[in-house]
Amino acid sequence: MTKLENLEESYNELEDKINTVSKKKDEILELHSEAKSHKEIIDNFSKEVSEREKQLEKQEQKTESFENTLNDFTGKQKIYLETAEKLISSAKKALKYKTAE
Repeated sequence: MTKLENLEESYNELEDKINTVSKKKDEILELHSEAKSHKEIIDNFSKEVSEREKQLEKQEQKTESFENTLNDFTGKQKIYLETAEKLISSAKKALKYKTAE
């Protein structure tokens, strides 16, 4: 093989490598673009999750407040019921005394 043939062969090999590198560069650029796109999707999803967590915290606070109010009303209702039962019992006793006379 002559020097010229060796040179041509080396040149052809270099051209092939340049083409391969160029294709790889295009693939890398495409993957980079996709990664940026996915990053935006992930960031948006993360923001939505964060907003949902805030909503959940607010709902938990409202639920806790509601439960406290419900417990207060239940306690008051129990007191009213006990008072009503005592009044009914007293009224029955008074009625017995009245009818006994």
